[in-house]
Amino acid sequence: MKAKIIAITALASASMDVSAQKLSYRPDLVLGHRSYTYIHNINYQLNDRLKLNNLTLFDTEYTQDKENIFFIRNTLAYSFSERLSANAALGMKNPGAFFSAYLSV
Repeated sequence: MKAKIIAITALASASMDVSAQKLSYRPDLVLGHRSYTYIHNINYQLNDRLKLNNLTLFDTEYTQDKENIFFIRNTLAYSFSERLSANAALGMKNPGAFFSAYLSV
């Protein structure tokens, strides 16, 4: 069990920020007394106006799997200007799936 936690922590703490390809990966792992939570955020800049984003969250208890939480969202953002962008997101969570479209200032 200890080796498993060390391996997961080492993998999750490796952070990558590649500016030549405009790709970033930001993991986060929280080990608590009843559960652990893993979340990551992946961003990819397609060009000056388009950006893709993937957000994944997983939360589970150490002893029981009935209360697991997962959430995955993929977002495409188009920047009209430095201050205004349109976003469309498609995702799934337990239970169900969702779609959202919004403007951000």
